[in-house]
Amino acid sequence: MLIEQGGAYALIDCGTEDCETELLSYLEQAGVQKLALLVMTHPHADHIGSMDAVLEKYPVEKLVLPQLEKAANYPTAACFEHVVAAAEEKNVDTVEAQDGDVYTLGGGTLTVLGAGVTSEGYNDISLDLLFQYGDFRFLDTGDGEKANEKALLAAGADVSAAVFKAAHHGSRTSNTLDFMQAVRPKLVVVSCGLDNDYGHPNAEALENFAAVGARVYRTDRQGSVVVEYTAADGVTVMTQKEAAA
Repeated sequence: MLIEQGGAYALIDCGTEDCETELLSYLEQAGVQKLALLVMTHPHADHIGSMDAVLEKYPVEKLVLPQLEKAANYPTAACFEHVVAAAEEKNVDTVEAQDGDVYTLGGGTLTVLGAGVTSEGYNDISLDLLFQYGDFRFLDTGDGEKANEKALLAAGADVSAAVFKAAHHGSRTSNTLDFMQAVRPKLVVVSCGLDNDYGHPNAEALENFAAVGARVYRTDRQGSVVVEYTAADGVTVMTQKEAAA
């Protein structure tokens, strides 16, 4: 997820290693020359596979990592080690996210609403990120599952957002009805591969999105999804392919 405000850019996660060429091309077309923030929600390969390539190509002011110690096993996958090595080579300022951290992005802010929960795996250590500019709010909870969502609600976090990036690619282990009723999104963007092996997005998640009246956009059907907000026009959506379902 690439966020731009006032000429400043933040990139949340970087996809698989296989998408490196496409990702770098997209960033170039978007006009990115440097990143104010590069954020790793959690260290799964489908979220950080091309992060080392981004670090090698673009100046990054700050790399934000999740609290890795909350997972049962510290990540040792090659792609994670490559990210760490690239950040060290480029001398990038690297920080571990904490609940309530706020980063300025142009005239907006990116807030860490939650820094994940202790988990056997990596999904629930995902950072819960809220971007706000004026009246516009966008929520990205990485691959956070039910425990992550429950913890956010229990903490009393204001998760309301006009736009929500479906958690865990639209999995039924996330996107619970209670959470969707708290977010109340107008738009949900599902990042999932065409004919993926997991059946994402799951029918139950889609039902929960429908239950709160959200319009759903899917990268497997619409390709890249660009959401633009202006005070005058509100939210508009542009897609690479056909209109949203």
